Amino acid sequence: MYSSRNLEVIPLFDDNFIGLDGISQNIYNKEGWIKALHVDYKQINYPFDISIVDFEKRETENGLLIIAVITFWDLPFFKDFPEIDKMRTVFILQPHQASFRIVHISNSIGLVTVNRTDVYPKGLIEILRSFR
Repeated sequence: MYSSRNLEVIPLFDDNFIGLDGISQNIYNKEGWIKALHVDYKQINYPFDISIVDFEKRETENGLLIIAVITFWDLPFFKDFPEIDKMRTVFILQPHQASFRIVHISNSIGLVTVNRTDVYPKGLIEILRSFR
């Protein structure tokens, strides 16, 4: 629903939702996240593909699902920015009837490392700084 720019995703957010979008330094409650979604959908007002690269899920003792996922967003303007590679997202979901409620989302944009064994893209940052 998100990649198709469908606002029907909104009812999936729990009333106690808290989230971080991965780009700003804002932490959102449900109302703030919904406002951010409207801005997001205006900035990118066309559907795009999101493909799952990797994911892991765990269930907590109280039945919450923790899902960590790495996705590739096929957006035209990302193609010119090789330092933006993947989106990493952690979801906390609460089962609800035959579906779920989103209790938490935390996004971060992964940066391409020059050396695939690096955790922090130090080599890439040095290359980008050399262009300034």
